[in-house]
Amino acid sequence: MKRLFLLLNLLLITAAINAASWTPDVRAYASAVFSMNTADGSDRLPCRTAFALNLEARPLAVSFSSHRLSSGLRLSITSDSLEYMNTTLLGSDRLSVFIAYEKTFRRLAIGVDAGIGLALVKHQDIMYAFLDSSITLAWQIASCFSLNFRTGFVYYRQRFEIQPGIGACFILPPGDRK
Repeated sequence: MKRLFLLLNLLLITAAINAASWTPDVRAYASAVFSMNTADGSDRLPCRTAFALNLEARPLAVSFSSHRLSSGLRLSITSDSLEYMNTTLLGSDRLSVFIAYEKTFRRLAIGVDAGIGLALVKHQDIMYAFLDSSITLAWQIASCFSLNFRTGFVYYRQRFEIQPGIGACFILPPGDRK
């Protein structure tokens, strides 16, 4: 009985590995950043506007038919906010680790991700931790290239950011199965 159970598990694992394909990708996004104070109402301007460039690498990505699981790194460079009443919110350089899920419907794909990271504030020696997530709608133009519309959400130090943006994705094509 134990041998039969072991044999069935090995067959199931082999079938799952054969059905999966490794599909890493690289993504780049440009986005607007709307930062809001969540602590109290004492901020003179509760919403600050900045700009960001996000670069993602997803080397650990596995596809099963129309589903895709991945994990990777995201580098974000955020500008200082626009000046208002002689004040700005300083920008930061951020690095995060995330996991993601994507579901494909022919040429359209919907994806979500969640991660955690560290940021270094520009012009100061301050670091902080943050939580980030995003929702992505992708339109596949070619077999290895897609146009992505992304809305990111970042929470840190009593601030919440919404980052709507547009970007591109280059997907390594899966190898031929024989």
